[in-house]
Amino acid sequence: MSEVARTVIIRSAPLPRKLFRVFVELEGMYRNMVEQLVLYAVRSRVASFTRLKALKYRELRSLYPQLPSHYAYTVCQDASTRVKSFLKRRKKGSAERSCPAVNRVSIWLDDHLWRLKGLTSIEIATHKGWVAIELEPHKQYWRYVNSGWRLASEAKVKLDKRNRRLITYLVFEKSVEAYKSRGFISVDVNENHVAVLVDDKAFLFETGFRDIVLGYYYRRKRIQERYDKLHGVNCRVKRRIFRKLKERWKKSDLKWKLANIVVRVAREKQYAVILEELGEEPAREMINHVKDNQLRHRIYQASFKGVQKAIEEKAREHGVPVVYVDPRNTSRVCPIHNAKIIYSNSSRVGRCSKGGELWHRDVVACYNLLLRARLGDGSNAPSLRGFTLDGSPVPLGSTATHDPAVVTRALWARWKSLEGITKHLETPTNTLQGQTVMGSNLAKCLSRKGVNLGYYNRTIDKAKLVAREIGGVVYDDPLKLLAECEAVVVFVPRDEDLLEVASIISRRFSGSKGVFINASTVTPQASLEALKILSDRGIDYVEAPVYGSSSEASECRLVSIVASEKRVYNAVKDLLELYSSRVYYVGEPPSAIVLKLALNNIGLAFPALLAESIMLLEAYSVDYKLLLDVARELWFGQIIERYMERIVSEKPVRFKAMWAMKDYSYISRSLRERGLPSMISDALTSFYAVASVNGYGEKDYPYSANYYISLARKRSSVK
Repeated sequence: MSEVARTVIIRSAPLPRKLFRVFVELEGMYRNMVEQLVLYAVRSRVASFTRLKALKYRELRSLYPQLPSHYAYTVCQDASTRVKSFLKRRKKGSAERSCPAVNRVSIWLDDHLWRLKGLTSIEIATHKGWVAIELEPHKQYWRYVNSGWRLASEAKVKLDKRNRRLITYLVFEKSVEAYKSRGFISVDVNENHVAVLVDDKAFLFETGFRDIVLGYYYRRKRIQERYDKLHGVNCRVKRRIFRKLKERWKKSDLKWKLANIVVRVAREKQYAVILEELGEEPAREMINHVKDNQLRHRIYQASFKGVQKAIEEKAREHGVPVVYVDPRNTSRVCPIHNAKIIYSNSSRVGRCSKGGELWHRDVVACYNLLLRARLGDGSNAPSLRGFTLDGSPVPLGSTATHDPAVVTRALWARWKSLEGITKHLETPTNTLQGQTVMGSNLAKCLSRKGVNLGYYNRTIDKAKLVAREIGGVVYDDPLKLLAECEAVVVFVPRDEDLLEVASIISRRFSGSKGVFINASTVTPQASLEALKILSDRGIDYVEAPVYGSSSEASECRLVSIVASEKRVYNAVKDLLELYSSRVYYVGEPPSAIVLKLALNNIGLAFPALLAESIMLLEAYSVDYKLLLDVARELWFGQIIERYMERIVSEKPVRFKAMWAMKDYSYISRSLRERGLPSMISDALTSFYAVASVNGYGEKDYPYSANYYISLARKRSSVK
C-alpha cells in the first residue's frame, strides 16, 4: 500500500481591493520571515525543519505577534525546503550565489491556517482574522473530488496581483495497492520516439521532441541575437519573451498523454511496466564526449528521464508495478543468439552477426528489456516461449519483429487508449499507384504503419510487383478501388494521365462517396479540370502535392501541401499525416499546385546556376574548388556545398532530370496562361531538356549540370 498525491491549481474569483490588500500585507510579512530564516539557516548550516523551528520560533512570534502562530511553523518548513535544495546544489558546484534568493513566494498553510467551506470556497486565517474566498472550480478539480481522492491538510496560496486573484494549490491524496503482475510491457525511451512492446507487438510512438527542442533553440537564438546587442544580455524584455515560450508545456503535455496510454494498457492487462534504470542525470552522462553544442543541447533537453517520471507517476496512481532493468547493450545484442547486432550507415535496422535476422534498434531493445525482467523475476511472468520472432534474413519479413508499427504524434495524442490507436491503424486505406517511383515508396511507408493497401496501375504487372514486395490487393479497375477504400492517393507523371484517370472514374462512378487525393505535380489548369470532372459526380477532390524525395516518401517524411474544401481536408487530415512530417492547408484548389510549382521553381534552379558558374570557371582555367572555399564565407555557401557533390559525381536518383524538365514546362505554361512572361522557366526547361536528350534524363536532377561541365572541359582542352 502506497500513498499517491496530486496537486490541483484553482483560481479564486476576483477579490475586492480592500480584501486583496489583506493578502498583500500577509505575503509581505511571510516573505520577510522566509528571507530571515533562509539567511540564518545557510550561515548556521541548519537545514532541519525541527531544528530551525526550535531555534527561531519564539523570535518570529515576537516579531509578528499579529499573525496566527502556525505561520511560524509553515515558514520554517518553507525555509528548510529552500535551504536543503540550495545546499545540495552548492555541494555539486552548481550554485551561483552564497545564499539562495527569495524571488517568488507561495504562502504555506497547514490545517490550522485554512479550511474548506463547502466544495467551492475556503477560509484562510490572516492577521485580520478568518477570510472567506470563493473558488472557481474546474473539471480536473471535480474529477478528484468525485473519484475517491481525499483532500490533504496542507495547501499553498499565491497572489495574482495583476488580476487580484488568489491561486490556490490543493493537494489530493489516495492510498493505492499495486497488483500482482501477470506479464510485462517494456518501454524504451529515445530522443524522438518511445518504443513500447505489448504482447510481442512493438509500437513506435513518435514524440517529436527533437523538432520541438530545435525549434525553440533557434527561436531563442534569434531573440538573443536581436536583443543582446540593443539591451544587453540580462535585459528584461528578453526575459519576458522567454517566459511566453511554451516548450516546457508542450513537452509536458506529450509526456503525460503518452504515460497515460502506456499505464492504461498495463492496468487493463494486469501487466507490469519495464523501464530502463537511467540514473539521476542520464543526459549529463551522455554529453560528456559530445562537442557539438547543438547536439549537446538536444540530448540534454530530450526528456529521457521526464518520460520515465511521467510513466512512474501514472503507474503509482493506478497501482501498476514498475520494474527497472539495466539498459546496457540492450540495442546491440540479439535476444535469440546473444550475438552482436551490426548496424551500417546510421540505419536503425541491424543484422544479427550470427543468425542473420534483421532487428529494428528500438524493438530489440524492448525485447532485451523484457528478457532481463523475466530472468530477474520469472515467478509472475509468462514463460520465455512466448516469443514470435522472424528468424529469416529477408528484409521486412512477414512477422517483422524488427519493424514496429509507427504511431505518429498526430494520431496517438488524440486517443487515450492503445485499442483506439490500433483500430485507427487498421482502417483500410487503398493507394492508387501511378507510373512514378514515389508511389511505391509511399506504399512502403503506409504498409509499415499498418495501413491496408490496394494498387492500380494501367500496366498491371507494375502493381503486382509492388504488391509482391509490400503486400496488398491489386485492382484491375480504378472504379472498384475507389468504391472499396477510404481514400485514393494518385501519383501520375503528366496532366493527361490525371485527366484520363479522373474521366474513367467519373464516367462509371455511381457510389455515394469517394475521396480522390491528387499527390502529383500538374498544372493548375489540369487540377481545376479534374476537380470539375470529379465533383460533378459527387467525388471529393483534394490537391495534396508532396515535397520530398522517394527516400523521404519511404520514411514518411514528406511535406504535403493541401488544398480542398475545409470539410474534406478535416476528413483526410489523419491519412495525410501518416506519411507527412508536416501538412500545410493552403485553401481551395489550385492553391496547393501553384505553391508546389513555385517551390520547385526555386529548388530545381540551383544546379543550372552552378553549372553555368562552373562552366565559366572551366572556360578560364579556374579551379572550381576555389568557388567552394570562398562561398563558405557567404550566405549561399551551404547551398553550394549541398549540391556540389551531387553535381560532380553520380548519386542514387532522388528526383529525375526529366521530371524537373516537366515541372518547368508546367511553370512556363501556367504563366503564359495568365499572359505573364516566363523567360526563366523557359530557360530552365531547355537546360534540363538538353541534358535529358544527351542521356541524363533518368539520372538525379543535379547531375544534369555535369553534362554542361563536361562540355566546357572538352572545349577548354581543344583550345
